[in-house]
Amino acid sequence: MKPTTEDEALRRISEIKGEVNELEAFIKKSRNPKPITERCTSIRAAFEIDGQDYDKFMRACISLNLPDICISAYEISMFAKVLNEGWDPDYGNYKEAKYYPYFDMLSGFSFALVNYSYTVSGTAARHVFKTDALARFAGCTIPETYKRFYTF
Repeated sequence: MKPTTEDEALRRISEIKGEVNELEAFIKKSRNPKPITERCTSIRAAFEIDGQDYDKFMRACISLNLPDICISAYEISMFAKVLNEGWDPDYGNYKEAKYYPYFDMLSGFSFALVNYSYTVSGTAARHVFKTDALARFAGCTIPETYKRFYTF
């Protein structure tokens, strides 16, 4: 059915993008049947899985004199993107949970638990995960990156 308004067209584009992401994730997963948590065990691995060169990224960050919060924010976003395997949070969907790691900052800095929200985000929008297990994995795997982000 053809859209009759701009809003309908934009909604349909969003739906198609979601379908494309799901199909791309399926293709990637079928080519490498290992679970994503076995393949993506570091920031560097996330960059490689996404087809990006981590060393080139870091050289660019240094040459631009980017603050550490910007670098760590992008690293966490990349890690989340790869772990989520094509899933994008739909903040218009009140029934879709979005999970994120929660850290204890009272006794140093350590992973504490996983929290979730449905639409209102208490964390950076690109730093959420499609499952509790993925958020827990991220919090336990890259805590130093989260520390650089949250304690800038």
